Amino acid sequence: MPIAGTGAPMRLFVRRSEQARAEAEFGEFSRTNRDGLAFLSKYFDYPFPFPKYDLVLIPGFPYGGMEHAGASFFNEEAILLRAAPTANDRLRRATLILHEMAHQWFGDLVTMRWFDDLWLKEGFATYMSYLAADRLMPDQGVWRAFYNSVKPAAYAIDVTRGTTPIYQQLANLNDAKSAYGAIVYNKAPAILRQLSFLIGEDAFRSGVRRFLKKHEYSNAEWSDLISAYEQASEQSLQQWAEVWVRRRGLPRIETEWRCDEAGRISRLALRQRDTLGEGGFWPMKLQVLTATGNALRTVTVTIEGESAVVNEAKGSACPEYVFANAGDYGYGQFLLDERSRSALRKRLGSVRDEFLRTLLWGALWDSVREAELAPLAYIKLGLELLPSETDEQLAGAVMANIQTAFNYYLSNEQRSEIAPQLESLFFDRMMKATGQGMRITYFRAFQSVAMTEKARGQLKSLLAGAISIPGVPLRPVDRWRIITALLARDDSEADSLFDSERERDKTDDGRKYAYVAEAARARQATKQRYFDSYLHDQNVPEDWVQESIRAFNSPQQAELTIQYLAPALRALPEIKRGRKIFFLLNWLRAFIGGQWSEQALRIVQAHLRNTSMEADTERKVLEVMDGLERSVKIRAKFANRG
Repeated sequence: MPIAGTGAPMRLFVRRSEQARAEAEFGEFSRTNRDGLAFLSKYFDYPFPFPKYDLVLIPGFPYGGMEHAGASFFNEEAILLRAAPTANDRLRRATLILHEMAHQWFGDLVTMRWFDDLWLKEGFATYMSYLAADRLMPDQGVWRAFYNSVKPAAYAIDVTRGTTPIYQQLANLNDAKSAYGAIVYNKAPAILRQLSFLIGEDAFRSGVRRFLKKHEYSNAEWSDLISAYEQASEQSLQQWAEVWVRRRGLPRIETEWRCDEAGRISRLALRQRDTLGEGGFWPMKLQVLTATGNALRTVTVTIEGESAVVNEAKGSACPEYVFANAGDYGYGQFLLDERSRSALRKRLGSVRDEFLRTLLWGALWDSVREAELAPLAYIKLGLELLPSETDEQLAGAVMANIQTAFNYYLSNEQRSEIAPQLESLFFDRMMKATGQGMRITYFRAFQSVAMTEKARGQLKSLLAGAISIPGVPLRPVDRWRIITALLARDDSEADSLFDSERERDKTDDGRKYAYVAEAARARQATKQRYFDSYLHDQNVPEDWVQESIRAFNSPQQAELTIQYLAPALRALPEIKRGRKIFFLLNWLRAFIGGQWSEQALRIVQAHLRNTSMEADTERKVLEVMDGLERSVKIRAKFANRG
């Protein structure tokens, strides 16, 4: 399928059986590619560097996308969306398309000299995909999506002992697998955004152009990029780059402030420390916000050492709260002080700016993860404020956090007490919210928390067609997700509904969805059969396995699946040897990430003590174990408390 109006011949290749679906999506797909190519060519001041650009959709492709000179391969389901899409889904697809397109310059026109500089292509492709999307889709809140979708994965690993620097020295090609992950895909673009804020957008763009022109059709390394930015900005960046590129981890930034008797700020300062306790400081340019009622003030501050005094704030009205990363240009943990956290729980609903509101919700969630704010308090704040939230992207982020808190951080008693309120809100907004995207967002969240008989009955009524979501027809994947949720909750009718749906949907997709759904069945025999299959049956497609291990390890069934945790850890050498790049990490996220108990934590810790592992495998275990440690810590402090 040719795409017209581009600077280079462009074609889409798709299976004949998916042609009708591709034609339905073709308008938006071709527009993103056409406009994206025009933007990137202009931004780089360099025309598309190859004679043609082909886009190939492949079923079961193990990655979202993969670039080649003059062509990109995509996972078919990442482009031809199976469920009714929200605006966030479309934005996610657009950034994937733009990520692979940006690789034609960063990765193919200029290639890193060796895999230790993998971030030069992956980090830049991610950053440029969001920069391009922001220009092409200005009403979609692209940088809010960057905060919600890109940075959390980097933060999640960078606070753990399993993290690495952006630059990893790799001795041979066999070690290259270990470089792929959130540090190069997620942290590196966040650091590039900080760099753009530090030196200015014009100098940043000029540096990119210098770099591409000087190293076209050849290799380069990170020092070449920094040199180009130093020339463009006329600033020395060696110390900045040495810290951010060669050191692992991130800073924790805290605010200290007090006011005088006249109600004016007498002192406001930032203080930082390394979250891993390894010493050193992180130079960063930030926007610090002070808020008094609806009066907001931001001050630009540079912190280079242990602390920085915000002199410009002295004498200003005493704030209700202070936040150190307005605009989200910084990278680190930006935690609220106790006074600010308390004030925000009362004032958050009155914050009008959507981006700021998103950042403040995120800061409160960070407080939950640090065991400073009770998860039940966060959920109750969501119950209070979500009904009036009009931003689909923010509502989705808050609901995702609520689902994590509900399924992992609450005691059984707390969960049973709060479930009817969550179910009622999510169902009501699923049926009545303004905008199709918001109704879809609530529909997806409702499935995750539907534990009572009433809520499960409502899911079954959706399947039967007795009720329907206005403007949201159930597609096959939606039906299978409902059945998966019912199986995970061990609903009495789930088995018969599964059998009926499998008979009803005999498509290739249907066979895959059935395989995934059955893994959620709360039966010992089913779990054993699936686990044996994961390790010994090479005929099951890897993408089927990768999706099903999440259903297998539903947090509602942690007491049933904990017996597979130790065997799953013992299988890591085999998994690493026989599976694709990202599979091992997804395996750990499923088998460790599906647990929340102290018993499970002891199993993982014992494996680390008693098993000799390759260094990169051990780092991944440490990375994923952090989430389990947090669950145990949060539950120990707040379970059975408000």
